[in-house]
Parts: sequence; structure tokens; C-alpha cells
Amino acid sequence: MAFSSEHIAALEAAIASGQLRVQMGDMVIQYQTGADLQNALRMARADQASASNTDPLRYRVARGCDG
Repeated sequence: MAFSSEHIAALEAAIASGQLRVQMGDMVIQYQTGADLQNALRMARADQASASNTDPLRYRVARGCDG
């Protein structure tokens, strides 16, 4: 699932208000603990960061073996 800025804002608002229930559109999620909610926010931020990672300076190096 790709997280939008609205999802992240809803998670942040729930944490700030001490709520464990988050509503995003027609979906309602009830977290059991504040730690669960914070983990969801951390995951959403990481997902959004990886989806928007278009840094042209990043590259991968592959090593081959002529063995």
C-alpha cells in the first residue's frame, strides 16, 4: 500500500491527540497501543520516502566474477 501525505497527516494527528483510532477516507484503523501507531507512522514515512526517491546521484555497483 502506498501511503499519501494525507495518510501520514492522519497518523500524526492521532498521535498528537492521544487517539488510537485513525480514519483515512472510508477506512478506520484501531491500533492497540501508541507504539503500534508510531510504528505505522514510521512505516508510512519510510514507504513515502522510498517511493519518492528519485535522486539521480544514487547508483548500484555490480561485481562480476570471471571465474
